[in-house]
Amino acid sequence: MRKFISNSGDYMVVRTEELYSDFQGKEKWIIVTDLEPEILIGRYTETMKMFSPFILMTTLQWEVIEESCREEERRRKERARHEVALPGKTEEQEAIMPAEKSEMDKFEDKLDRILIRKMLDILTPAQKRRLRMFYFEGRSYQEIAVSEGVTRQSVKLSVKAGLRRLRAYFGRCEDGSPERRDDLEEENTVSET
Repeated sequence: MRKFISNSGDYMVVRTEELYSDFQGKEKWIIVTDLEPEILIGRYTETMKMFSPFILMTTLQWEVIEESCREEERRRKERARHEVALPGKTEEQEAIMPAEKSEMDKFEDKLDRILIRKMLDILTPAQKRRLRMFYFEGRSYQEIAVSEGVTRQSVKLSVKAGLRRLRAYFGRCEDGSPERRDDLEEENTVSET
């Protein structure tokens, strides 16, 4: 998001449409400041006229909005990772699907949960934990590494090894050939770092 900070540091200016793309109001600018409105306009009369009409926010309000934007971006990345890892319906598609499920759909959902639990049993505890954090919590390799006190590379290798194990569970490798069971056991010992 582009923003302009005044030379004095008293205020910051952001285009409203950069924050709210579907905003319909006449205010084209957001002014972020901790100055009282009268003091701001008194000190920077000509500048404020250029940006008028504008929305006035405190620094604290702006920090909350920025945090919300970061969180939304994190969720967007999480959804993208999830869609890559588990192709199927997106959250948006789920939202528009009928809420009522047939008995067959309920049975299939239960079966899916059982299969996923069974499938996850082939992973090491570290692989299971790291895959969950990476794909479902949207955390980066670096964030996981810091939280576990290991290197980024070991987390990345563990996630990749976990994915290979899951693919092998379904009887296919990246090259389409079946993977041997003893390869899985050997990989298990290497990826625990």
